[in-house]
Amino acid sequence: MAAIPITLGTADPFSLDDDLAWRDWRDRKLADLPRSPDDLVVEIRDPFALSASERAALLDRCARWNMALYRLRRPTDAVGAGSGAQGAAGTRLVRALGAQLGLHRLDRNWLAGDDGVSLLRVNPGGGVHGDYIPYTSRAIGWHTDGYYYPPARRIDAMMLHCLNPAARGGDNRLLDPELVYLRLREIDAAHIAALSAADAMTIPARAPDARDGEGDPLQQARGQQAGPVFWRGPVDGRLRMRYTARTRSIVWRADTATQAARAALEAVLADGDR
Repeated sequence: MAAIPITLGTADPFSLDDDLAWRDWRDRKLADLPRSPDDLVVEIRDPFALSASERAALLDRCARWNMALYRLRRPTDAVGAGSGAQGAAGTRLVRALGAQLGLHRLDRNWLAGDDGVSLLRVNPGGGVHGDYIPYTSRAIGWHTDGYYYPPARRIDAMMLHCLNPAARGGDNRLLDPELVYLRLREIDAAHIAALSAADAMTIPARAPDARDGEGDPLQQARGQQAGPVFWRGPVDGRLRMRYTARTRSIVWRADTATQAARAALEAVLADGDR
């Protein structure tokens, strides 16, 4: 089945003034929901050399459901198990697989490796990494990556690759943001209007407050970042979402409409509806 197209002409499903286009898009979206997580899975023979059918299957799932799950047929060969360099082999795999899907410009956040890939694992000794939840055994709430970045650095796609499954825990919950938008708009289109405001959610500025043994800053300073929760991609017109469930270092617009929309969004995320 083909991906649901986004029309950039006169019909606009994400315009609150175009109810006909919206209902058409909504009905097609709901008619094409994955029946189970198995529908998201693509078996890959060689992640360093995708076949045309494997690549098409991954892109099709991302277009329809905003995610795909890949499973390596021979995972030990792919990551070099037993070579003593699983981490390095895994990052090579991620970069090679991503490049075949059009992911060439990596976000080199300050905790990433020299190759731009972040190796997430529990750091029992604490240190700089231990200050951040992804490097601990603590749970992390709903969020989109890079919600604190300026528009030019927004994250448009990401990959999560498992090198070693956790002995216990380590579960992920993933959600198609288009379904969040759909549920909120069905509840009240005013929620969408409020969450589309340019200053709906603001991340306060941060100064570098951690330093290494030589006095050099370890944290990246950043300016205040205000932005919407929902907006349209400037090139493809597809829906984007920016959000975090954290309650500290977040400033939501204080008007009644935004506060009501935020509460409705939290309820939708907590609902667990398929």
